Amino acid sequence: MKLYYKPGACSLSPHIVFRELDIPFDMVLVDHRAKTIVETGESYVPINPKGGVPFFELDDGEILTEGAALLQYLCDKKPEMGLMPERGTMEHYRALEWLSFIGSDFHKGFGWIFNPMGNDRTKEIGQALLNPRFELVSEKLGNNDYLMGDRFMAPDAYFYVILRWALGAELPVGDSLKAYVKRIEARPLVQKTLEIEGIDAVG
Repeated sequence: MKLYYKPGACSLSPHIVFRELDIPFDMVLVDHRAKTIVETGESYVPINPKGGVPFFELDDGEILTEGAALLQYLCDKKPEMGLMPERGTMEHYRALEWLSFIGSDFHKGFGWIFNPMGNDRTKEIGQALLNPRFELVSEKLGNNDYLMGDRFMAPDAYFYVILRWALGAELPVGDSLKAYVKRIEARPLVQKTLEIEGIDAVG
């Protein structure tokens, strides 16, 4: 299996889950702006017409995109590891709820922040959209260590990436979410993932 990635991008979340599950995989670095494979210089678009990361090329030649689907796919490979709750349970749907919320309400919201054609006004709009959502997650997190309670799960890997972006953009995420970031970055396999991608911890 191959993971197409860009350091620090949303591909970081499945990269973390690969490590946590100890699933063998190869990594292919993508120049996201040029839409090329860094090692060969070939165009990335014929391989993945959507042009983004993360992207899986499976051993049987199938391709798979979209962060939430990729995380669920990996967790289904080793359900005994418990990175997603058991299928058919309410907890499983809660985890899917988190993945959907993170992908729609947070991930896309950063388009306002990171758009290269943006300006101070678009960043203000992005912050206005994101701030109440961070407050909501902080409230739901409460005294729990992780989004689903006391166990690190796939939605945490995704939300951690969102918080990395927020802290990099100096958005006011609040002390409880900063502490949450530190808990995740204390995980040895998260540290290993950051080292492999050549990016720093932010907590």
